[in-house]
Amino acid sequence: MLAEYLLEVAVDQLTVLLAPRRMVIGDVERFPGLSNFLYLNGPKRAMDRLASAGGHYIGTGALDTPDTQQATTQFNWIAMSAANQCCDAAR
Repeated sequence: MLAEYLLEVAVDQLTVLLAPRRMVIGDVERFPGLSNFLYLNGPKRAMDRLASAGGHYIGTGALDTPDTQQATTQFNWIAMSAANQCCDAAR
């Protein structure tokens, strides 16, 4: 159950983030608030959702961590790293 949930969160986050990523990087000077808007409504929202779910999974015994926010941040970087490796390999 936890593995399926983590996969769903990763796919949702990467779908939101990767599609407009190059556009945001290219237009950051023209639209300085765009990257912050996308962060708040993409990765930050996904990380907050995952951190909130941490309590549930700790309660079921599926997750053992003293710091759900740190675990969420680490999961985010693992997912982003994997996505970047896939994108780099495709080039």
